[in-house]
Amino acid sequence: MTWMSRLAGGAFALAVSCVVTASALAGGPSAPPAQKNWLAWHEAGGFLSTERHRAESNLFAPIWQSSKALLFFLGTGKLFEDDIREGNFALGLRKMHRSDWNFGLWGGYDVRSSEEDNVFHQIAFGAEALSDRWDVRANGYVAVSDPELSPGAARVTLTGPEISMIGGREVPLSGFDGEVGYKVFSGRGGPKDGSARHGRSHELRVFAGGFYFDDGEALEEVVGPRARIEWRIVDVVHGLPGSRLTLGGAYQYDDVREDQWEGGVRFRVPFGGGGRDARATHLASLTPQERRMTESIVRDTDIVTAASEEENVFDVLTGVRFDRAAVLAGGGSLQQTIDASGPNSLIVVDGGVSNGSFALGSSQTLQGGGSTIRVTGVKSGVTMDFTAPGARPFLVQTLNQAVLTVDSNTHVAGLGIRGAGGTPGRLDNDGIAAMDGIANVAITDSMLMDLGGDGISFLDNHANVTVSHNTISGTGGHGVRFGGDNSAVRVSHNAISGTDGDGVRFGNDNSTVRVSGNTVSDTRNNGVRFDDNNSTVTVSHNTISGAGASGVRFSNRNSAVTLSDNTISDSFISGVHFDDDNSAVTVSGNTISSSLSGVFFNDDNSAVTVSDNTVSDTRNNGVFFVDNNSAITVSNNRVSDTDGDGVRFDDNNSAVTVSNNTVSGTTRDGVRFVNDNSAVTVSHNTISGAGAAGARFSNRNSAVTVSDNTISGTGEDGVRFGGDNSAVTVSDNTVSGTTRDGVRFINDNSAVTVSGNTISDAGFAGMFFAANNSAVTVSDNTISDVNSAGMLFFAVNTNLLLSNNSFSGIDSDLFDFGAGANTLAAGSSGNVVDDAPGGFLCQGGFTGTLEITDENGVLQTFTNSC
Repeated sequence: MTWMSRLAGGAFALAVSCVVTASALAGGPSAPPAQKNWLAWHEAGGFLSTERHRAESNLFAPIWQSSKALLFFLGTGKLFEDDIREGNFALGLRKMHRSDWNFGLWGGYDVRSSEEDNVFHQIAFGAEALSDRWDVRANGYVAVSDPELSPGAARVTLTGPEISMIGGREVPLSGFDGEVGYKVFSGRGGPKDGSARHGRSHELRVFAGGFYFDDGEALEEVVGPRARIEWRIVDVVHGLPGSRLTLGGAYQYDDVREDQWEGGVRFRVPFGGGGRDARATHLASLTPQERRMTESIVRDTDIVTAASEEENVFDVLTGVRFDRAAVLAGGGSLQQTIDASGPNSLIVVDGGVSNGSFALGSSQTLQGGGSTIRVTGVKSGVTMDFTAPGARPFLVQTLNQAVLTVDSNTHVAGLGIRGAGGTPGRLDNDGIAAMDGIANVAITDSMLMDLGGDGISFLDNHANVTVSHNTISGTGGHGVRFGGDNSAVRVSHNAISGTDGDGVRFGNDNSTVRVSGNTVSDTRNNGVRFDDNNSTVTVSHNTISGAGASGVRFSNRNSAVTLSDNTISDSFISGVHFDDDNSAVTVSGNTISSSLSGVFFNDDNSAVTVSDNTVSDTRNNGVFFVDNNSAITVSNNRVSDTDGDGVRFDDNNSAVTVSNNTVSGTTRDGVRFVNDNSAVTVSHNTISGAGAAGARFSNRNSAVTVSDNTISGTGEDGVRFGGDNSAVTVSDNTVSGTTRDGVRFINDNSAVTVSGNTISDAGFAGMFFAANNSAVTVSDNTISDVNSAGMLFFAVNTNLLLSNNSFSGIDSDLFDFGAGANTLAAGSSGNVVDDAPGGFLCQGGFTGTLEITDENGVLQTFTNSC
């Protein structure tokens, strides 16, 4: 780059010398020119090209002038196809000599936005000699920008024993060009006015020259000849003196861009000069030499760029640099080719069938014809696809051995691998198997079929493994199998079907695993399974159907697990299944249908979120937690058409929230908690069409809140509690269309608050309390259109506070106290009836005082009996 630096320094010195020389020619700032010989002009035009069409605009402006010298500015803006833009800015100095020649120097700065959206800068300069008949000029260009990435122009080539990338970067080139021009024809016509001629003049000029551009990082130099032709018509517009129309064409050739032709037109308009007539007289008075002083600078039309030179590439998935390549086509020994290639090699197999067992060495990539891998240029950093030539090859093994064994830093892509059949027990040959404890392996875009063992088998202690875009079918074992202690594993976008084991199987103690985008169907066991103690696992965006066991199953003590956005159908057991002691689990955004249970958690799981799932058509429960689970959230799910409960918790679960779910069409309860659950909130759910209760709690549950739910059309009660539940709040729910009671408590419940609920169309009582319930507050509820009592207290319920409740359309009694000794707390007042077709405000005996305002607005007080 030393010569470029010198050229850049020379260009800067040239620009400075232009200003200094102009000042010297001016004779100092106090000596302005006596007359302005040269006027500014603007020129616009357009060009059609075999390379790229363009439009351009030029502004020529004198800065200083004397009778023999001119300092001027020339600015050019160009707009090319493909949104390429360029600006050229130059400062030039010309001087007339007695020899009828004008000599000039210029220096400038260029900026260009390329097709690849890269911006380049360069310094440009030149020297010229112009006479009436001849043009001689030479220009230099110094790029001052570094090469930029050009992924759109890059390509990967496989030639002989090498694979390389060309054009990973767009390289700005420095260089020079020059030309010689000659006026072969001129003519003038029109009326005369004294010595001046008006009217159009014509001239034809031809030019020939060449160019050379290069850079040390460019693939090849850009060098070749250039020829131009121009037909100029001056005073082309009547009444616009000095206007000029230029018709031109050009041809150039170089090995990079090859033949380039262009043709176009420019139209020039001068301005200044004291008006049209004065300008016409002035322009006509100029000599041919003087007129040449305002010619445009002629230089290369754009900053020249070229593709970068060849560079090595490395495999994106493994990071292995390819130092050599080999192609096996039309026969030959695959294993011998593998062994001869050595490490850091790409081996391409073009079609054919190879029988036997094969083994890759470390740092090798085995790629089948027609398949694609991603590679990155070592120097440019550009990443792009490389598609191997030819057709997919097949490797076949009919013995009890793996077809292909891989080592560390290996990539297998685009192979067909076949065994002797997928019948279990017949053979145990895996398709692709890994040596023990290897790392950095990728298996992509391959077909594996009819294998007695696993399609792809990695046992223990592997790291950084990618298995993606493969098709696996008909295996006697698992589709993809990992044993234990593996880390950084990605199993994605595979199609797995017809396996006798699991579609994807992980053993114990694996970490940082992602299983995503796969299609798994018709597996005899689970679609995806993880055994014990796996951590940081994501299973997402998979489609799993027809699993003989569960769609996705985790056994015990797994942590930091996310199951999201999967579609799971037709599982024989559960759509999603967790056994025991799993923690920090999120199950969200999944669609699960036609399984035994939709989402199932067995015992002792903690910190679990089940949200935004759609569960339908289950043969048992939609969402099911068994025993001793804690810190559980079930929210925003849509559960429908289950033959069991919509959401169910069995025994001893704690810190549970069930909220904002939509549950419909369940054969049994919408939401159910069995025994001994604590710190439970069931809120803001919409439950409809439950075959039994909308929300049911059996026995010994504590610290329970059921609030803000909408429950309708149940086969039994809206909200039901069995026995021995304590610290219960049932508030602000809307319950309608129940076959039995709106809210029902059986026996021995304590510290109960039922408030702010709206209950209508109950088949029996609005609220029912059986026996031995204590410390019960029933307040601010609205009960209407029930077929029996508004509130029924059967026997021996104590410390009942009944206040501010509203009734209408009660077919029996507002309050019905059974044969037992129910006792009321002080303050049982403020109850109001709007309509009592049954005719009785209360019935039965109790201890205490009850106040009711009847439908006529009369306050009635009942003490110890009705």
